[in-house]
Formats: sequence, structure tokens, C-alpha cells
Amino acid sequence: MNRCSERFFYTPPLLGRAVELAGGDAVPEDVLPSLECELAWHGGADHAAHLLFLPGPSGRAVWARWRHTDTRVQVMDPCTGSCELFAEHPGHHQIPAPENGMPMAHADIDPANPPRRRIGAVVLVRDQDGSVLLVKPTYKHADSRLGWQLSGGGAHPDETVAAAAARELFEETGLRRHISHALMIDQMPAHEDSAEGINIVVDGGILTPQEARAVRLPENAIAELSALRWVPMGDLDKHALPYQAARIRAAARAYEFGMRLPLYQRGEPARV
Repeated sequence: MNRCSERFFYTPPLLGRAVELAGGDAVPEDVLPSLECELAWHGGADHAAHLLFLPGPSGRAVWARWRHTDTRVQVMDPCTGSCELFAEHPGHHQIPAPENGMPMAHADIDPANPPRRRIGAVVLVRDQDGSVLLVKPTYKHADSRLGWQLSGGGAHPDETVAAAAARELFEETGLRRHISHALMIDQMPAHEDSAEGINIVVDGGILTPQEARAVRLPENAIAELSALRWVPMGDLDKHALPYQAARIRAAARAYEFGMRLPLYQRGEPARV
């Protein structure tokens, strides 16, 4: 089942509470840096995701639950059974409503004024042979050979596109790249529970052979991504959905024709 994937970003006290609930040898580094709702369906306005998961036979999970109608989030005790609310989890488990939770740092969607559009920042990174670096999400198209896409994600409130692209690229691939130019803009219509999106493809440059060989999927990205891969331009249709493949080709053409557009904020070059 596909999961919701609505994101939220928590305050430091929530990290400590998650470690406390997990117990054992849990440490702050075990807590995920940012979370996406993992519900397969919604009975109301609540979203939920795990903050921390300890692998192994004695592993425990700590979940957080939040609402669009309330900017507070609640930590739930580790779930010891299965829960049908969560994608790919059968069974049933009751979880409490976040009535007395902790304040969130900020959320992708302002509960008082939901945005009509979501700004996405995705990065075109290539090697010297022209192959494109793609990632495979675990939360959608998991059972399909297609679904590979450029690294990237939604910009946080008050975050520049350049900063969002650099952050997402590092979180998903471990690459640190200076982002300064856009290559193309791809407008996505609203779909089901997803708001209309404006996806900006930025230039992540061309890696040296040594840099390309060193790219690995970071451990903290495994919850969201199953793999990353260098894909030749001629093989895009074997890995990416048609609109994703078309997006990548358009961005690559813009780069080849020197049609890079500088990213600005208030008339000044955007800072990463």
C-alpha cells in the first residue's frame, strides 16, 4: 500500500522523549532527522510516523502522531504489535489523539493556511559518462521496476530552493554540492491528497569518476529509499515513470544548451 508521506519537523525535546521511550541502548543518533507520514489511510486529520526504530530481535519503535488542525505532536509508546493504520502493516492497534503534545518546529503545511502549491527541489547529478544519479523511494512504486527519480524533496517554510536541494541531496545520497542554478520547472497538478506542486530541477553538476564511485546510500536514508543507481540517459524509460524521464531529459538538454537560470532570493543570489 502507498503511504501518505506528509512531512513534519520536530523540536529537540521530542528527540529526547523518543530516546527515553525506546530505552535500552537507544541514543539520539537513532532518531530520524525528518519524518514522513507512514499511514496507508486516514480516518481523520491525524498523521503518524516512527521517530525511532531499533533493529534486531529486541528492536522497538517509537511513533509520533500529529494533525494539520493542531501544531502539536504527540509521542506514542513503542508499538509492540502490528497496526493496520500504517502502510504494509496488517492488524490493528489503537493510538491516542495528540491533545497534549509537544510543539513542532514547523510543518510543511500551515494548519491555519494550507498552501495551494508545494515547492519541490530536485537535483540533476551526472557522471562524466552522462549517466544520471537516481534514487528509489520505498514509499511508492516499491513493487515496480519503475519509480526511480532524481534526488530531492519539498522545501521547508522560509527555505530557499537552493538550500532545500542541497539538504535533500545530502540526506539521500551523502553528496555535498553547491547549488546555484535551476535547469527547468515542472508543474504538477493536484492529485488525490497531494497539493499542486512546482518542482524545480537544479543543477548538481558532473562528478569526477572518483566522486561517482564513492556515492553510497546513507544509513539514515534507508527508511525512505531502497537504493540509488547511476542510469544512462538511454535507459531512463526502463527505470523512471514517463513524466520523470521527460523531466530529466528536459533538464539535461537545458544544461547542454547553456540554459541554466540563477537562483535568487529578494534580488540576491540564493544562499545554501
